[in-house]
Amino acid sequence: MLDVLIIGGGPAGATAARLLHRWGHQVCLLDNGKSPAANRAESLPPSIARVLQLLEIREELEGAGFDRSTGHT
Repeated sequence: MLDVLIIGGGPAGATAARLLHRWGHQVCLLDNGKSPAANRAESLPPSIARVLQLLEIREELEGAGFDRSTGHT
């Protein structure tokens, strides 16, 4: 039986869905598949490293060869 319905598969929705599923919830994540940011450059600040570690994807992203950000100003 479904516990949680999350609408929006952006960074916040995907993070919530992954964590809730790991904690034993039945999650349904709905997304329209159209990213309004698809044509923009994006970067992640260094402060996101702890969240990526919690999601167990930090090493994978760091090994993918993306340019590193030193933070936002």
